[in-house]
Amino acid sequence: NELHGQATGDRALQAISRSLRASCDEADLLARWGGPRFLLVRTQSSEAAAQALAAHLGLRVEQTPLDLPGARMANLTVSIGLAPLPLSGISAGVAEDSLRAADRALQTVRRSGHNGWASLWGEPSSEGVDLYSMLHNPDAAQANGWICLGASRPMSWLPPRHDASPRPVG
Repeated sequence: NELHGQATGDRALQAISRSLRASCDEADLLARWGGPRFLLVRTQSSEAAAQALAAHLGLRVEQTPLDLPGARMANLTVSIGLAPLPLSGISAGVAEDSLRAADRALQTVRRSGHNGWASLWGEPSSEGVDLYSMLHNPDAAQANGWICLGASRPMSWLPPRHDASPRPVG
């Protein structure tokens, strides 16, 4: 939107939506999840299958052309965060936990340069573990056997830094 205008941004979202829908199964739930985010829900998927789907979706979007003003073309990319529902694989699960885990994985991709996927997959041993403990420091959670981390390339799972400097009011 900032570089090419809102109309081009809208066309980009529509092109991404079409590309994602064409790559999904009929039973998948695909929805726009605010702003430039999409949510894809697929039931009964293994970690390996979800990661393969994420790689496939990323490739499909990259192959989707977008016309820009002045007879130019743009390459589209996506950043994807993955998590299972239920998060731990044992309990009935809470959708919000899975959404938070997928969002944490998405943050990792964004902080690592965008255009890729990351997955945060709960292990059975994570049952009863505080969600904040898992999401704040996924590397430590993986070392404890609570989660399995995956990514399309090496990425840093360090906790997000918070700027301690005061912010202007108003």
